[in-house]
Amino acid sequence: MSNYNLIGYSPLMLDVCAECKLKFQDYISLLSDYNLQIGGRLEVKTTSDFNNWIKLFTGESLDLLLKTKGYFLGGGILASFAAFSTDYQFEASLTIFDSYNCSLIKDIFYNELYTKFFNWNKLTVFEGCIICLSLHHADAPERTFIVLKNIYNTNVFKLSGQLNTLTWISIFELNDGFFFINLPEISKNKYPFIVSLGDKDLLNDKIKQLLFSLVESGCLKYLFGNADEFKKMFSKEDYEDSVFFEYMRLESASCCTMFLITNGEKGMVAIYNGSLFYEPATPNINIVNTNGAGDAAAGGFISTYLTTNDISKSLSFAREQADRVLSVNSPVL
Repeated sequence: MSNYNLIGYSPLMLDVCAECKLKFQDYISLLSDYNLQIGGRLEVKTTSDFNNWIKLFTGESLDLLLKTKGYFLGGGILASFAAFSTDYQFEASLTIFDSYNCSLIKDIFYNELYTKFFNWNKLTVFEGCIICLSLHHADAPERTFIVLKNIYNTNVFKLSGQLNTLTWISIFELNDGFFFINLPEISKNKYPFIVSLGDKDLLNDKIKQLLFSLVESGCLKYLFGNADEFKKMFSKEDYEDSVFFEYMRLESASCCTMFLITNGEKGMVAIYNGSLFYEPATPNINIVNTNGAGDAAAGGFISTYLTTNDISKSLSFAREQADRVLSVNSPVL
């Protein structure tokens, strides 16, 4: 495979399909053969299935690829951040899939690939940020801890002094998963956070309290989610969209958090520092409920904003990336 920049969002495999001369419909069939699900959440039943799938899909064995290629396997919103970062390139690039549910291979994924093959030093736009992943998944403690530990060990985020990762990460047990944060330590050191709300059903009181505390402390720099998730977080489920967005606009005047709210066929809005920016949905794009469009929008938005500081341009690019997901996933969902 030749070198090329990553674009798009991991579950789509558009670039891989093009590089491997594989039609997307054949890719869907291939997923079905190996008990995988399309729509942003892909599941591998056995490690052997994963190895066989890689070999069928790329024509090479996983062992060979690990020795010769640079990889990035999914990871939802982080996949989008890395993919859209103008400073980021893989020496040999291949996006495989979103690994949310691949618990059987997570040790390989996080211990091997993140440590050995992910070139963290090129993620310059993320210096000084901690990205919260897997807020709403059952394996979040292990996954998030390993990711943050690897980030800390490689000094990408330049955590200060002799700070030991274990002194500031603690576990809150939730209904269906876990979340890491020792809030006083985070607040004291003003580590900036990027958070995706994720599954609205897990936005319970503990999560709300945590997020509001991060907002109040000035640590939460970016918060992404859809309109329903935001309404649940702010306990405004009965508000009409226009009323809720105005409420959020007023709230944003007293904090430093950038809110990006996706709203299906109504488009998306960015709310920051008392101002509201609206981006309409693209005509003729079939809006479906797919895990991936929101991540692609968030990744497109923040990567553009970090490099341009232009909210309107960032929203436009966010919409384009969400459209990529929707245009391919819509026909198969």
